[in-house]
Formats: sequence, structure tokens, C-alpha cells
Amino acid sequence: MGLFRSEDMSLYEISIPKDNAWEIMNILGKLDALHFIDLNFNEQPFNLTFANWVKRCDDTLRRISFIKDECERLNVQLRKPKNATVFLENIESVYRNRKRSASLYFEEIEKEIKKKEEFVSQQIDILKKMHEDLNQLIQYKTVLSKAASIIGGGRLMGDKSMSLDISRDSQDVHESLVGGGEISIGHIAGTILKEEQERFNRLVFRATRGNAIVCFREFTKPIIDYFGKPAMKSVYVIVFQESEYLRDRIIKICDSFLGDRYEIPSGGFTDKLQDLEAKIRDAKKILTNTRDETRKFLVMTNNMENEDSSAMLVYEWYVVRERSIYTTLDKLRKGDRLFFGLYWVPNTKVPRINEEIYKMKENRNIHAPQITKRRIQALSPPSYF
Repeated sequence: MGLFRSEDMSLYEISIPKDNAWEIMNILGKLDALHFIDLNFNEQPFNLTFANWVKRCDDTLRRISFIKDECERLNVQLRKPKNATVFLENIESVYRNRKRSASLYFEEIEKEIKKKEEFVSQQIDILKKMHEDLNQLIQYKTVLSKAASIIGGGRLMGDKSMSLDISRDSQDVHESLVGGGEISIGHIAGTILKEEQERFNRLVFRATRGNAIVCFREFTKPIIDYFGKPAMKSVYVIVFQESEYLRDRIIKICDSFLGDRYEIPSGGFTDKLQDLEAKIRDAKKILTNTRDETRKFLVMTNNMENEDSSAMLVYEWYVVRERSIYTTLDKLRKGDRLFFGLYWVPNTKVPRINEEIYKMKENRNIHAPQITKRRIQALSPPSYF
């Protein structure tokens, strides 16, 4: 027909033996010519014959998606089949290598994907924990570096009750609290999100009635989590007149924010900073080695013998096809031994479908379907270009 007019369509009734339903629908699906009418549209999805198979396909696709995401995160290249013909050749090659029936291969893929997802999930949990620990060390180091400039270095930390001998940068902060006299000074330091600075400062001021001063220093780089999400943070150092009551109130406020508190060493900053730098180097090395091992596993997982396509993408295409087969079978009415359905087909493709059904009749391993042309006035044909 013309560019703006649908092909002429014919309606057929089909009866499919239950024992060969998968094989027959698989063959018909490759023709890319049939539009099945859903005869069970009033049924609840969980009451359909193949609802459990569709759910298993969905679960397997979710697992494959999880593995693909980790491949992308760890820069593992995924090569999809060039086209449907190459994909079918990949699948046929797998059938031959593993000596499995096509209709039973889904269960094998399902088990394989479950095992791989379980292992990758365990590795990701380990990597996430390592990444979080590394971020904690980096934040602790940053807090100590910023705190040293605010509270005046190691001499201040040696004796809380000493006369304040502080750096010029922090002179104003301490004099506003103690007026340059001898008094016990407390410090609490940690990190919060940059956008929370104003609210944090306001809460500390109200809770301490102005008896504490909050100093902020921003991180030069954002803290990035395992999934690549950045968070811009600020270091806070709270300077206050030491008392157990005041300290408890300030700590409660600090812990109510999305951040972390860090201990300020009493013996000075230099030794602790050097210790943190050594720990950061070791943590980065272990994290890199673990990431490389996980990446090697994902690369090996995606290799297919004598094939250029990645296994995960071939499996994904296969499971999508399986889901399509079972979804279409659920559009048929179920009888005692047969499934009954209605489908529309373009008239130009009827000879090809008849040829495939004839081949099925010649195949002794398959009980071929029966088709009958129907005319139902109440049904309107779909548009097909």
C-alpha cells in the first residue's frame, strides 16, 4: 500500500499444542509478522499461565542490569551483537557448546546470572566499604589540617587550662570567649554539607546562648562516594568554654547533621597527620587492587568462546526474547491440551507463515499448530506500515 495507508490485514485463529507451545511461539516470533490479540485482558496478571516465568525473566533482567552497571563503573567494555541475526547465531553457538535444549536454556542462564550477581554484589559491598573508609581518612586529614590553622597548632592542645598562646589567625576567636585570661577551652571538630553551614551555626549559637563560636573552612574538592555522587563539604571547628553540659549539647547538634565528628589529638597535629597520610596511601593501594580483581572477573564473565559479543548483552537479549515469548503465550486462551489464540497478519506475509507452519508439520519433534482464517466484524485490524 501507499506510504500513508496500512497494509491489508487478515485475521487467523491458531491452536497450539501445550507440549510444544514454546517452540512454536519461538518460531513464529522470528517471522516478525504476527500481532496477537490479548484474549485474557480481564484476567489478573498473577492468574495467567506463564506469570511465574515472566517474573523470573524480570528478575534475571534486573540482575543483568546490576552487573552491567558495575561493568560500566569499572570501565569494562560491553560489545552488543551487531544485529538480530548475529545474536541468534551467538545463541545457537551456546546451545551447541553446552548441549542444551533451546527451551531449557533459560533455567541455565538464570542460575548462572544468580551466581555471578551474588559474587559481584559481595565484591561491591567490599569496595563500597573500602571507599567509605578512604573517604573517612581523607576527611579526618582535612579536618585536622583546617583545625590546626583555626585553633593555633599543637601548643594549644597540650594543656586545656594554660594561658592561651595561639596563632594570630585564631586570636580573635579565643579572645572573644576568654578575654585573654586563663580558662579551660574545649574544641569539637567535624564535617557537614556546605549548604548546612548557616543552619548549623544558628543552632549552635542558640543552644549555647552565644558561649561557643563556630569556624568554617571549605573543602577544596568534593567528597565523591562509590557511585560517583559528589558532596561539597565544610570543616567546622567549635570553640567553647569547657563544661560537660555545654559539650553534650554541642555534640547532640553535631550528630544530628549529615556529617562526621573527629577527635582532635591532645598531643599535637603533626604525628597524627603523618599517620593519616600513611593510612591513606595503604587504603588507596588496597582499593585499587580489589577494584582490579573485580574488573578482571567482569571481563572474564563477559567473554564468549569464539564470539565477539559480550555474554551479558547476549544473555540480556535472550531473556528479553524469553519474556516476549511467555508474554505472548499469556494472550492465548488455555484449553485442556491446546492454547487458542487470534492474530492479525499482513496479507503479504501469509505465504511465509504458511511455509513455516508446513516446515513444522514436517518436523517430527513438533506437533504443528492449526490455523484457520476468520472474519469477526467486531474486530478492527491494527495499522501496519
